[in-house]
Amino acid sequence: MERACNIDARGKLVRFIGGLCSFFIGTILTILIVLEQIDINIFLLPVVLCLGLGILAIWEAKSGWCIVRGMGFKTPI
Repeated sequence: MERACNIDARGKLVRFIGGLCSFFIGTILTILIVLEQIDINIFLLPVVLCLGLGILAIWEAKSGWCIVRGMGFKTPI
């Protein structure tokens, strides 16, 4: 799969802001787990997903390449 730029400036901005929000939520959940305010057994998967998908979205914004668009799907932004 070729990694040519397939999103415009608006798409990069949306992915970057969404990635930052997701990463921020994952960080807050991690802090709450460390402080034993929430149960790790319930919140481990959401933490991993928030952090992982946040990093992925930030990387997509930086590189200008969307994985979903690269697979042939049309995204609205």
